[in-house]
Amino acid sequence: MYNEIVKRSELGPLDLAEVASLENVIDFGALKLPNLNRNLAIKVELEEDTRRLVALTLQTQGSMLQISLFSAPKNSPVWHEVLEVLVSSLESQGANVEPVIGSFGRELMVSMQVPSEDGNSVQQQIRFIGVDGPRWLLRGSITGEALSNLSEQAEVERIFRSIIVDRGAEALPPRELVPLTMPPGNIAPPARPQ
Repeated sequence: MYNEIVKRSELGPLDLAEVASLENVIDFGALKLPNLNRNLAIKVELEEDTRRLVALTLQTQGSMLQISLFSAPKNSPVWHEVLEVLVSSLESQGANVEPVIGSFGRELMVSMQVPSEDGNSVQQQIRFIGVDGPRWLLRGSITGEALSNLSEQAEVERIFRSIIVDRGAEALPPRELVPLTMPPGNIAPPARPQ
């Protein structure tokens, strides 16, 4: 446990208390994304019932990384519990779930049928990653080229590790989605000079 905390605080994602400067970040409240990649598209994901902002989908040239932040007890990791619930939920949907050890420790490789744009279904591969921090869990799901292309995988992992978490002091039950907020103003990167 201690080694995992030291590794996370050295490699990221980082807690706000571990960051010296918040220059050049896109601020979604509880999640702050360093503006490292001008080719990164960001899509916000809203909870259907409440319309609260609860996840971000970050799209590179050929991959997508969806990130969600969950509350956790101060000194008790919850990723192992979330993994068990995730495995059960995915298997009940007919997915093939394979637990693996990856760059972030315990991960899941998933293969499942999803609807395609033309109304049929296609087989999709998904990699689930998670990192426990102080009073939070950052979960990511990765699809696309990052599952088979090592340089794309390294880029997506670099983006995930660069995220800064500002969990806040609000009391929330463990494993509760932490709501995000829209950044003020335009979040699109400045246009490149022609």
